[in-house]
Amino acid sequence: MALLTCAPSVGAAAQTINWDMATTAVQDSVVGQATQAFVANFAARVEGQMGIVASSPNTLMKPPEIKDAVRRGVVPVGEFTLSVHGGEAPIYGLDSVPFLATSYEAARRLYEIQKPYLEKRLAEEGLKLLYSAPYLPQGLCTQRPLASAADMRGLRLRSYNHVTKKLAVLSGAVPVSVDTSDIPSAMTLHRIDAFTASAGQFVSRNVWTFAPQFHDLSIWIPRNAVVANKAQFDALAPEVQKAMLDAAKFAEKRAWAAAEQEHAARVRSIPALGGQVVASQALLDSFGPVGRQIAGEWSKAAGPDGEAILQAYRR
Repeated sequence: MALLTCAPSVGAAAQTINWDMATTAVQDSVVGQATQAFVANFAARVEGQMGIVASSPNTLMKPPEIKDAVRRGVVPVGEFTLSVHGGEAPIYGLDSVPFLATSYEAARRLYEIQKPYLEKRLAEEGLKLLYSAPYLPQGLCTQRPLASAADMRGLRLRSYNHVTKKLAVLSGAVPVSVDTSDIPSAMTLHRIDAFTASAGQFVSRNVWTFAPQFHDLSIWIPRNAVVANKAQFDALAPEVQKAMLDAAKFAEKRAWAAAEQEHAARVRSIPALGGQVVASQALLDSFGPVGRQIAGEWSKAAGPDGEAILQAYRR
């Protein structure tokens, strides 16, 4: 596998650098499209001096391995979901704190406040943050509509990590571990009564056929990170570095706008499919105590930096 090659251009003294990019997001998703925009925009800026080749999702390595692979220089650049690494450092899990940022505007503001702390942590691992793009927000899917957080009591909520388990417990629900592929049968057989999913997943996976109520709560808006090996980035010519950072800004801006539009479009399509959208400020507000407790626990785990981030965000 030629992950970083420098081969002389034919008839020229200059060298063309080719970087392979490990990815996780499917190519037709908002995050996958951001990757393609980043690669294409960078190519246009450097005009053949350098190329970045984005791999098909999960082909170069497994998703949890990408960050460390970039750190070790196995691949020069990679894309991964930040919260996958929340167990390594709290800063990686901030975007997935439930009910902290429940709109794209709030999520973008949280990211801008978090960004210098995130860059610092990544730099300590030998990584350079290029950009961070959002996925679609997580909503709550059930067979019957919820009027308030109190209606969660006694329900069996699918829990697949420490955050969703904490969400279940603090909401008075019972956490139940179920694989993604088993969700339809688990709902039908009443092994679970509720699970989190995006509006995109609700539509693409025919969720309305077994859990017709989509609660549009934006419980959290997860993000990815695209990072480069810092030593390899620093070794690039200054004009190439600038081109890469400018392409990253282009892709990031495009992704945030596209994600918000995609979410709205998917939510609008649900009633025509036979599902129902439940969205009310009162319902969202009723989960406030749950969100504040989880955010407080995150802040405590993150130490002074976590406290500073939340104080700045809540001003």
